[in-house]
Amino acid sequence: MPGPRPRRPQRLPGVGAHPVTAVGVAIALVLAGVILVGPFPDAAASATATGSPAIARAPSNLLTVSSITPWVQADGVFRVRFEPSAAVPLDARFSYTIRQRLRGSGSTSIRQGLDKALTDGTPDRALQSPKEFPVLLMGLPASGLELQIPLRATPGDDSRTYVPTAGVHPVDLALIGADGGVLWQSTVFLNRLPERPAVGRDGQPAVDATQLVVSVDSGPALSPTGELDLGAEERASLASLQSLLVEARDLPLTVCLRPNTLVGFERSRDPADGAFVDVARSAKWALARQSYVRVDAAGLVSTSTDELRRQVEAGDGILDQLRPGSDRSLWLLDDTVDPAAAQQLGSMGVQHLLTSPDRFTAPVTAGPASARTFGIDGAGSMTVSAYDAGLTRQLVDPGVEPALRSHRVLSLMMAEWFDAIDQGPEAFPGVSSAIVLPPGIDTAVLRSLTEPLLGDGPLRLAGPPEPTHHDGGEVRVRLLERPAGNLSGVVQRTTQVARRIDGYRSMTTPQNAQSATWDLINDQAPVLFADDAERAALWNGVDASIDADLAEIVPPPSRTIVLTSRSGTIPLRFRNGLGSAVRLVMRTRSPRLRFPDGDTREIVLVPGENRIDVPVVVQASGSSLLRIELSSPDGQLQLAPTTVTVRSSSISGVGAALSIVSLAFLLAWWLHTHRSKRRRRDEADGPRRGHAGTGTGE
Repeated sequence: MPGPRPRRPQRLPGVGAHPVTAVGVAIALVLAGVILVGPFPDAAASATATGSPAIARAPSNLLTVSSITPWVQADGVFRVRFEPSAAVPLDARFSYTIRQRLRGSGSTSIRQGLDKALTDGTPDRALQSPKEFPVLLMGLPASGLELQIPLRATPGDDSRTYVPTAGVHPVDLALIGADGGVLWQSTVFLNRLPERPAVGRDGQPAVDATQLVVSVDSGPALSPTGELDLGAEERASLASLQSLLVEARDLPLTVCLRPNTLVGFERSRDPADGAFVDVARSAKWALARQSYVRVDAAGLVSTSTDELRRQVEAGDGILDQLRPGSDRSLWLLDDTVDPAAAQQLGSMGVQHLLTSPDRFTAPVTAGPASARTFGIDGAGSMTVSAYDAGLTRQLVDPGVEPALRSHRVLSLMMAEWFDAIDQGPEAFPGVSSAIVLPPGIDTAVLRSLTEPLLGDGPLRLAGPPEPTHHDGGEVRVRLLERPAGNLSGVVQRTTQVARRIDGYRSMTTPQNAQSATWDLINDQAPVLFADDAERAALWNGVDASIDADLAEIVPPPSRTIVLTSRSGTIPLRFRNGLGSAVRLVMRTRSPRLRFPDGDTREIVLVPGENRIDVPVVVQASGSSLLRIELSSPDGQLQLAPTTVTVRSSSISGVGAALSIVSLAFLLAWWLHTHRSKRRRRDEADGPRRGHAGTGTGE
C-alpha cells in the first residue's frame, strides 16, 4: 500500500469568505453529533457514478473503517463508522452509491456473485444515483466519522433511501477532494433483510448456525523422558494461539487443541505455558473433543477395533480434568474419518463431524457443502458439515483493514443465507457455516466478526443444526472411503508397551505417577505426524525407564544354605532401591524341597533391605538348587531369576525307618551268622575232645 500522504493544511469550507459561519457549522456538528444522511442531490460528476472495476483498496490512510452494520431491516439504518483521522481535509466531500442486489442466475448463486464481486469488482448496475455531501455532515474527522443511511422499502419518504428488495447490495464509498480527485474509496455491502421475517420448516426464525473454530495441530509434545518437546515451527504456532486465546478468553469460540499438547504445557517450565493452562480452565471458549494425538482414524479402525477408542478415551480423560462437563458431541477438523470410523465415533457419543467439503458427496440441489448440515448414510443420526476455506482466506487478507475483513466474511455468509431463503423454508434448520480461524488472526478482526453473531440476527453462534431438507426429506450424504495405512506394527508395539506399563502399575498403585507419565508418552506413538524413528524413540524410552526401575529391585545373591533338620526356614534377602513399596509375586522351585505354604506367594518389598522367610521341608538329604522367580502381580513383567544352594545333613522319617529296618536286618543276619559259625565250631571240637579222653583212660 502507498505510504501516508503528506499532511495538508486543513480548513473549513469557505473559511476565507465566511469564517464565522464555518466555525458555527463546526460547533453545531460537535454539539449535534452525527447527522443522519438521507438522499442528497445527485452529484454532477462523481467518481462512483459507474461500476467499479474492482473492489477498491484505499489509496491512502485518510480513512479507516471501524465497523459496518452486518445486516439491516427494511426500514432500518445502515451505518459505516470510521476511526478518528486528523488527515481528512475538512473541505472534502463524501459520496456513496448503492448498487442493485447481487442475484443468483442459473448455476450461479448469490454467494458466487459476491465472490466474483470481491475479485473482479461490483456489477455496473446502480440502484440509485450517487449521493454526495460535505464530509462534515458525518461529524468531525478527528473524532471519527459516521455514515448513516436510513432505509425504506416502499416509496414515499424522501428522507430515507429507497431500497425495495432484500439481498446483498454493494455500496461504493468515496472521499472526494476539493479539486474533485478521489482521496479514498472502498466498497462495502448492505445486507437488507426481507420485510417479513424468514422462518424455517419448524416455524422458527431462519438462522445460519455459525461455528468459529480455532485449531493448531502438533506432533508428540512429550519427549521420551516426559518433558515438553516441541519443534520451533510448532512452538511458534502455539505461541500465536496462546496469545490469541488469552486475549479472547471472553469469546465463545471452539478451540481444537490436542490433549497431548495441553499435558506438555502443564509440564513446561515456562511460566507462560502454565498461565495458559489456567486460562484454559476458566475461559469462555470451549475445548473441542479430540483424540489424545492426531491419528489416522480410518487406519486405526481398519487395524484394531480398540486403538481409536483408547486414543479418544485418553483425550477425554485429560479434557475432563481441565474442563469437566464439556460437550463431547462434536468431532472437528478430522479429514481421516471414513464410514467405519464414523460408526465407532458414533458409539462413543459423537453426534456431528466437521470436516473438509471434499470428504463427502453432497447433492447439488441441497446447496453447497460448506453451508449446509447433512445426515450421514450408515451412521445413524450423526450429521456432518464442512468448513468454508473461502471465509478463512478473507479473514487473513493483509491488504484489507480489520473491520472490512470481518464485514466481508459476514456478507459472504449472508449471501449463503439469502441463497437458502430462495430454496424455501425447508432449508432451515440446516444452514450452517464453520470458519477456521488462523492462530495469528488479528484480535480486532475476531471481535468485529464475533459481536454480530452474539445477537438474535440471521447469523448466530450455535451448535450444528438438524440436517437440511429437500423435497420433503432429510438430505443425507456418503462419507468417502479413505485408503488406510498399515498400522498393525504400530498398534502391536504400542499395545506391548502399554502392557508393560500396566505390569509396573500392578506392582505399585493404580495412581502411580510414573506409570501415568509412561502412558502419556506411549500413547503418542500412533500420531499421524511421527515417523518410524520417532515412534521407536518413544517406545524405547519407556522400555528403558521400566527396565531401569526393575533393576533397582535386587533379588537374594547366590549362596549356600545348610539345613540341619527335616524342616526349617530359608531366609531370603531382597533390596528395593525405589522410593516406594512394590508388590511382587515370588515363585520357589526345588526338586528336593517342599513348601508348606505353597510355591507361589505375593510379597511386599519396602524401600531398603527386606527379609522374606520361606518355610521348607527336606525331602532328601544332600544339595539342591532353590530357584526364585519374581514377576509383577499381573504377570506382565518378569525380573531376573536367582538360585540358592540348599544343603541338608538330616534325613527324613521314612529314610530313618528304612535305615533302622536295614540295621535290624543286618544285626539279625550278623547274629544268625555268628551263631551258625559257633555251632559248627562246637560240633567240630566235640569229637576231638571225646577221642582224647578214651585214650587217656586206657
